[in-house]
Amino acid sequence: MSLFGQPFGTNYTDLQNQYLQQLQVMQQAQQKTQPILDEINREVGSLSVDEQNVLAKTQEYQMAKQTYEAGFMAFLGTKFSSEYVNSPDGKVAAENLLATIRTDGE
Repeated sequence: MSLFGQPFGTNYTDLQNQYLQQLQVMQQAQQKTQPILDEINREVGSLSVDEQNVLAKTQEYQMAKQTYEAGFMAFLGTKFSSEYVNSPDGKVAAENLLATIRTDGE
């Protein structure tokens, strides 16, 4: 028996199994999303340039694309906002946003 007990669980194999299970769950989630992205790319790629231009001008396409992009940007913002604020550009942008909020909020 070691002085500190078993800080990593009952043994190394248990820790490794937990890691592999988590990795498998993440891979399965990624595999579920990839087919739809592939399908989108296939559909757009199968259109002629003229057809792509017509599609891009439809209100339905513009709304669907804007909705997708807004959700994607919100996802990225949630996931990486701390990293961005810690970057030089992000710090300046965040300070400017805070100053604007304080000035316009009064």
